[in-house]
Amino acid sequence: MRKVKVHWMDTIQDASGWVDLDEYDYTAHEEAMLMETVGFLMNVTDKSIFVAQSVGNNQVTGVTCIPFGCILSIRRMNNG
Repeated sequence: MRKVKVHWMDTIQDASGWVDLDEYDYTAHEEAMLMETVGFLMNVTDKSIFVAQSVGNNQVTGVTCIPFGCILSIRRMNNG
């Protein structure tokens, strides 16, 4: 099983409430969308990758599904 580090863009919802269209700041949350996930590469489909936080005794937990359209980079990590 390979360990990977994935940099990806997540979606975000603005929780500020109603704002006039001409006053909305479309750049305010872009940096908050940058994500980094480190874990075990479990599966790859034609649309997404699946990375698990922990694996043991034929079980898995904390699986994150990341669509390819959101991925900025994937780096293989040492298993040491």
